[in-house]
Amino acid sequence: MVLIHIHLLFFIIMLGLHSLPFSWKVKKINLLLASYIFYAAWNPPFILLLWLSTVVDFFVGRALYTEQNLYKR
Repeated sequence: MVLIHIHLLFFIIMLGLHSLPFSWKVKKINLLLASYIFYAAWNPPFILLLWLSTVVDFFVGRALYTEQNLYKR
């Protein structure tokens, strides 16, 4: 029961931070860090997998965005 309260408090804090007048870039970083904290609280070793997935997705997405060849894109 305590775990539910902690997660609810975490959600309320993150919702409050997300509703503040920050730029979209700051909000994205905030949500990314919040997801890292949330998953690390559940199972800390999986944070490495999540971090690796984030890095790979970022570079693949950037490469796809800059790709001029529509066939490769």
